[in-house]
Amino acid sequence: VQVYPAVAPDTVTSMQPPHQAQNLVFPLQFSWAQAQNASEYTLRIWEQLNPSVSYTITAGQSIQYTLLNMLQAGKTYEWQVISK
Repeated sequence: VQVYPAVAPDTVTSMQPPHQAQNLVFPLQFSWAQAQNASEYTLRIWEQLNPSVSYTITAGQSIQYTLLNMLQAGKTYEWQVISK
């Protein structure tokens, strides 16, 4: 048996919609480029002025996620994808 050291995944790139995109409508399509050495992804969305209001979605191995609703109109949100 040969054991190899674990390799940390790279960060995702090419995230869509881009930072500070405006006037988006549901359904929202989030997508990103695959990160090297990643086995799964977690999508995190939070209110810009209230980070304690956040949503965490396990996207598994997918590099996209469609959000049908959940976010309140008229508020600004930030988002990130965490590669694992």
